[in-house]
Parts: sequence; structure tokens; C-alpha cells
Amino acid sequence: MTIRTVLAPLTGGAVCETVAQAAARLARAFNAHLIGLHVRTDPATAVPYVADGLTADIIHELVASADRAGAQRAEEARKIFESIIAELGLRLDAPREPDKPSARWMERTGIVGETVGRMARVADITVVAKPDPKHDPLTAGLLDDVLTRSGRALMMAPPKLPERIVERVVVAWNGSTEAARAVSDALPLLKRAQEVSIVTVGDIHPERPDAEAIAEYLTYHGVKPQVLKMDLKDGGVGATLLEAATRARATLLVLGAYSHSRWRELVLGGVTRVVVDQADLPVVMSH
Repeated sequence: MTIRTVLAPLTGGAVCETVAQAAARLARAFNAHLIGLHVRTDPATAVPYVADGLTADIIHELVASADRAGAQRAEEARKIFESIIAELGLRLDAPREPDKPSARWMERTGIVGETVGRMARVADITVVAKPDPKHDPLTAGLLDDVLTRSGRALMMAPPKLPERIVERVVVAWNGSTEAARAVSDALPLLKRAQEVSIVTVGDIHPERPDAEAIAEYLTYHGVKPQVLKMDLKDGGVGATLLEAATRARATLLVLGAYSHSRWRELVLGGVTRVVVDQADLPVVMSH
């Protein structure tokens, strides 16, 4: 089991460079194929207007303006992607070879979250930006969409990346199916880490596998983790996990993403949301 394909959805906004950097580093480390993806919203559906009172000429100009803005974002995203893969030595549109990383650029038109979520189903891992609605509104729901629509691993890239992402990894463990899935998806990363710490917060339900059980499982895969048991701190489980990551000088956190249903949408659970909002290190999540 390894990482052979990495998807990097790039919005063209301020966070593009961080996402491209993190994704390209992963692709280079695993000799994987990197797909840079930009999804353009259909300008005919992107223009907010009320038909009553607007002439056809005005509506046409609004759509044309949205189309020009979309083309500009796509071009900005493509230039950032091509610059970073050149910097890191990935070959663009080259014939694929198993022992060399490669990359290609793709553009699609559609609803951003739905389109990226579908394409992420055929990637080993997708790198998205830490949501930053203030500076890049398109990042606001993208992480949630990829997590809940893809069924694959996701890496959240913060604004500032560590020098080496896969160096000291903290695994949040509570014995749940979400945590087990996250460990399985992150196994290629754990095998490359210099240090791996299994972190539990409080007591684990007696019917769930404890920290020692998952640590033993990892030893069969060549990973020798240490176990760190944390008491619940003020701020809840999410804040305690982030404190543990800081204490371990972690460069990466692995977390099983929990969600619950709110009407017809999946909404990230409390611990996951705290980590997403407050983490300043890359986080690998699975749902």
C-alpha cells in the first residue's frame, strides 16, 4: 500500500501556493502522479441576479464578467501549479514511470465541492487548504465536501507548512471506526515518519481497541509508535489533541473525521471542527 495519485484542487485564491506545495511534496516523496485541478463555476449559474427588472443585455454582461473572472482565477491557479512543480522537479505531462513523480493540469466546469468530491474518489489522497472564508471564500466548504463525498483520505494544508511534513506524526486514537480508517489511510505516511505517537484523551470505551492495540497493529507494518495518554483539558478533546501535537512537536496530525447529519447535509462533528478551525499543522483526515 502506497500513495500513487495525489489530487490538488486549486481555487486560484490566496491559499493556492500552500496546497500546491504540500501536494507536490507528497507526490515527489512517493514518486506519485499529481493532478492539479481547477473547477470553474458555470458563469450562467454563478451570477446572482433577479430577473425582474434586468434587461437581457445587462444579464449577458454580468455572465460575461463572471466568465472573465473565472478565467483569470483558472490562469492564476495554473501558473502557481506549474511554477511549483517545476521548482520541485516534477515532470509536467510526461509519460508515467513508476520510479519518477509526474504531474498534469486539469480544468472542469461545475459546482466546486461536488466536482472535487467526485474526482477525489479516484485519488489516494487529496490536499485542500485550511478553510479561510475571509481571504478565499471558495475554501469555506471544500474540506467538508471532499471528506463527506469522496470516501478517501484528505490532507488539510495550513497557511504555513513545516519544513518536513512527514517527520513527527501524532495519531489521534479513540478506538472508533473513523480513527481506524484514518490510520489505515495514513499508513504510507506513518511508515516514512521518524516518530509516531498514538494519543488518547481520557478513557477509551472498554469495547473499543485501546492505544496499545493500535500500536501493536502498527508494529506489524514496521512502525514503532509511542503511546501518549492525555487527560481532558479545558477546551475539550479537540483542544487537548492539539496540545498533545504541540507537546510532541508534531509536523502532522492524523484524525478520524466524525460527522453527524443535520437535515440533509453532513456536518463535521465538534472535535473535528475544533481541529479544522484551530490546527496550525497539516492534518490527515478520513471519513
